[in-house]
Formats: sequence, C-alpha cells, structure tokens
Amino acid sequence: MNLNNITTDELIKLYDLKPHPEGGFYKETYRSEGFISKTVLPEGFNGKRNYSTAIYFLGKSPSADTRFALMRS
Repeated sequence: MNLNNITTDELIKLYDLKPHPEGGFYKETYRSEGFISKTVLPEGFNGKRNYSTAIYFLGKSPSADTRFALMRS
C-alpha cells in the first residue's frame, strides 16, 4: 500500500476505525485505569468516568459540521 496516495476508505480499514456517533470515524487508543466517581461529577453525568481517554479521529470529507470539541463522555 502506497501511503502517499492512500484513500480515506483505506485508512479506515488499515486502522480498523469505527463510525463515530457525531460523524467521521474513530479508534480509541488509550483509556486510563483510574475513574472519577459519579458522586463528584456535575449533574447530567450518568455514572463514573475514566480520568482520560484518547482517540484517532478521521473526518471523511471537509464539512462545516466537523470541528474539535470537548466530549461529555
């Protein structure tokens, strides 16, 4: 596979990316072992949360709807 001319579909397959709920594709690359308890989180969170997570994200085409965001996950 020539990485200089790789298509988005080839990248999706190569990195085993999954559809992201808000568009584009992603793969989780890190999830911390530690948690923040639901009891100390603001109202609206449904359960404990990991300290941090990281993902690869690929937008399939330029779009006004694609932007960086802080996710409440």
